Amino acid sequence: MSSHSNNIFPGSSTQQHSGDEDSDVETGDEEDIEEAPSYSVEEQVIEERENTEEEVRNEVEMSRSNEIVQEARSQRRGANYANWQSNVIPVSMPMFTGAIDPQRGGNLIYTPVDSFSLFFSDALLKLFCEHTNRYIHSLLAQTQPLKTLRGYVEVSVPELKEFLAILFYLGIKRLPNETMHWYPQNSKFFSQWFSSIMSYKRFRQIKRCLSIAMPTAEENEKDKLAKVRSLITQTTEASNKYYIPDQDLGLDESQILCCGRNARVSHRSDKFTNKPLKDYIKSFAIHESKTGYCVNFRIDDRVPEKDITRKVVLRLCTSSLPKRPYKIATDRYYTSVDTATSLLEQGFYMYGTMRTDRGVCKELISKKKEVGQGEFVWKMATPSMLCGVWKDSDYVAFFSTCHSPEATTVSRRRRKEGIVETNCPVVMKEYNDYMGACERCNALKNNYSCQLQHKRRWYMCIIYYCFELMVINSLILYKQTSGTSISHLQYRNSVIDSLASAFLTARRPPSGLKRVRVHSTIALPRHRLMNVGDHMPVKIAGGLRKNCKWCYATKKKQKQVTIECCCCKVPLYVGDCWRMYHTSEALESLD
Repeated sequence: MSSHSNNIFPGSSTQQHSGDEDSDVETGDEEDIEEAPSYSVEEQVIEERENTEEEVRNEVEMSRSNEIVQEARSQRRGANYANWQSNVIPVSMPMFTGAIDPQRGGNLIYTPVDSFSLFFSDALLKLFCEHTNRYIHSLLAQTQPLKTLRGYVEVSVPELKEFLAILFYLGIKRLPNETMHWYPQNSKFFSQWFSSIMSYKRFRQIKRCLSIAMPTAEENEKDKLAKVRSLITQTTEASNKYYIPDQDLGLDESQILCCGRNARVSHRSDKFTNKPLKDYIKSFAIHESKTGYCVNFRIDDRVPEKDITRKVVLRLCTSSLPKRPYKIATDRYYTSVDTATSLLEQGFYMYGTMRTDRGVCKELISKKKEVGQGEFVWKMATPSMLCGVWKDSDYVAFFSTCHSPEATTVSRRRRKEGIVETNCPVVMKEYNDYMGACERCNALKNNYSCQLQHKRRWYMCIIYYCFELMVINSLILYKQTSGTSISHLQYRNSVIDSLASAFLTARRPPSGLKRVRVHSTIALPRHRLMNVGDHMPVKIAGGLRKNCKWCYATKKKQKQVTIECCCCKVPLYVGDCWRMYHTSEALESLD
């Protein structure tokens, strides 16, 4: 059983927490106890009246809060209620006619860069250049502009392609620090390719100012993701425009690593959540189970909303998928009777593991102790809803709107028996086969992740996340269209070469013309050769640093230098010390 089936059922025993009883205990000596102040009869009556009014007010507020809680619970139970029965209800699904040819809209894809250009279009790159230049002008207009922005030139589309080429290559060739690719040149990590494409100063300027939107303060208050909303929209539109997925899909969440500083929409995991990243941004995404193609995604902006899981599933499915009988695998966080009913109204089907408070038949929960290894019990309800409990390594509750209570076999490894075949419901076998769509896409992204560190602009991690998704989707689109078995690394190398060669070609002179270097002669004064002498300054052998003899003899200062006289072999500071040492009389303190 996969990891999704662990801890489905919490313990049935309840823990009762009883508070400590308050007791009035008199401590200390009688001399330390102050006498109670004396009140008049009228004051005592007023105080008792105020106490009774406060008690009545508290009772009314408690009753109102209890009514609200009970109403919310009843609404939830009513939404996830189903008339479960032991009879088999036939499941009728329309036939899935198959995905449309990925090559849609007359876009011919011959090379990897053709598929890449469908997602990174010229309109998107121009939008990046426009807002990047606007952002840099706003920084330069400040009273104290950054030193790294000195001599800044506006970014063009060819130069932005060059930046993307370096960015994607940094994901392939990873080093502890990105500066190690440029210098020092005598280092074994130095690569001439980076310096030939772009200087590190220019790369750092574009990285510092890369932007796709400059919203106002009001827009930022209304939408926490206003600075990247346009990129998210264009990424999802391109993903839906050029590709239609197969029938089996998987819906799950993924983590985006935050860039240094805590973001406005970030989550912090603790020892109870058991997440791989401690500071992350949550992304809900729906992927094709076969390839991992991201059909649609939504960044969690952490806005409090009622029934958020149901609305997330409906928005992801209805806004991107065509009207076809898609089968969507979800884990226990998203699966519920209410969500499945809403998807059935839209023509979509849901299956997966389920929590006990999301509509599971209570009779099955009471019978779970009677279920043996490899056995399962089930109930069905209209319209074509299946609910059951199966025991693998632990008890698992499952739900489906597109399966009947049929059984199959799966392979399991036992400690003493080895690999054995055990019974399993068909819905759980398909769940294990198709639920890992999001993990498949994350594995492709993590192989050559291009995310860079930013200390201030937290939203840059979402921009890098969109870049990685578009690269993965363009790779899958190219493989499905061309039918070639190109690897992920080969595809990235081909895209990088195409982006870098386009800019290098733009910088070359026109064909038939050659660059001519003009060498000019500079006239030097002839008196420079008069009375030169043999006392010339040279560097101290081994790169050592020694104290200047003249400074120590005359001023008792330890001034370290790296230059000495080639004849005298005395370390001296080039300047007054050099002149005074070679022109003054000998001093006893010099030796």
